[in-house]
Amino acid sequence: MGENMEDKKKYLDKTVLITGSSRGIGRAISTYFLEQGANVIGFSRGESTIANKKYCHYSVDLRDAAKIKITVFEISKRFGKVDILINNAAVLTSQYSMIMPSEKAQEMVDVNLLGTFFVSR
Repeated sequence: MGENMEDKKKYLDKTVLITGSSRGIGRAISTYFLEQGANVIGFSRGESTIANKKYCHYSVDLRDAAKIKITVFEISKRFGKVDILINNAAVLTSQYSMIMPSEKAQEMVDVNLLGTFFVSR
């Protein structure tokens, strides 16, 4: 069965915030929502890798709670609200915990737990 036109753009004019949007799964999720008509706001530590008039990128390190707060305030002024939040960004150090440097463990907690908390808040 084919999709009707209404289903094709089911996120038309919704605003979606996606962390980790510059590559990998985050980039694929961003592209999907753009194809569905959404306004997409992307967060990543690096520069934007998506060129679309409905895409707005912010270079944000999720370890920086103050920067997140300022950026979310800017977003609320510009877009009014965020309809969907996808906390996709994460870091992973593939080492056994006994040999993992403590700064790598701290980075995982700061991004994967606290970054998610700060963006969601």
